[in-house]
Amino acid sequence: MMKAILLLPLLLPLVVTGQEKLPPKYLRFVPLGELPPWKEEIREDRRIQSPPEPGQMPPSKIEVNGGELNGFGGNLYLRRLTNYYSIAGKQQRLEILEKGGDPPWISHAMPTASHTLAILFRDLQEMTWLKPVVKILRDDLQAFPLGSMRLVNVSHLEIAVRVGDQDPVFIKPGESGQQKLKEGKNLVRVDVIDPDGGNKMIFRNDFSIRKGQRVQSFVFKSQGLGPSRPVRFTYEVDRFQDPQSLFKSQAPTVEPEIAPAETEGS
Repeated sequence: MMKAILLLPLLLPLVVTGQEKLPPKYLRFVPLGELPPWKEEIREDRRIQSPPEPGQMPPSKIEVNGGELNGFGGNLYLRRLTNYYSIAGKQQRLEILEKGGDPPWISHAMPTASHTLAILFRDLQEMTWLKPVVKILRDDLQAFPLGSMRLVNVSHLEIAVRVGDQDPVFIKPGESGQQKLKEGKNLVRVDVIDPDGGNKMIFRNDFSIRKGQRVQSFVFKSQGLGPSRPVRFTYEVDRFQDPQSLFKSQAPTVEPEIAPAETEGS
């Protein structure tokens, strides 16, 4: 027993050192939702917009514990992907805070994959950002290759997506699917499957992509009472950049020391 007690202090530095050497995780965010109704007042010939009520919008300026942002573009804008965050490998949980705030707005299990996308949306019952839901997907080229469209369904209804003359892909709530795209124009149609089994088209348009691109697309539940459409569709053409190379290029360069040239006769 005495030997075990003596060995424990010797092992602890090894454990800490191993955690410090864990590779970082690369993560982007996309908040899904609609702008809430707002009120305006006219004061001295100026329009003053009232701030939204608590829970009607996600925080725009965020911080990620143990996270470093690649350049700018880390603020949250509805239906737009952020830039990559590099999160220290020793970080145990994914913690997102409103800038300057505490405790964390979101605390979630840390993704296991190295390149991931965190999809943020309102809870489907109370439809408030006070209880946000997080869905994390692998975002590397093996899981989501170039020349393809990924549709993530975080709504409460089943979805059917058809690209060109391909067979439709049916995606249940909380799941995702992929379709191949060709360079140039692709006719994309998205239908929602009503509970009674009927279909209702919510999107039909051409996607134009170039070589080296892919399409991130999402379906989320509409807010408000009696919306014209029960769900909403949004997408973003994505040109993948390896975050490892992005953060490597950010590393400060150290100029090598050059010894003074020897003069003749020295």
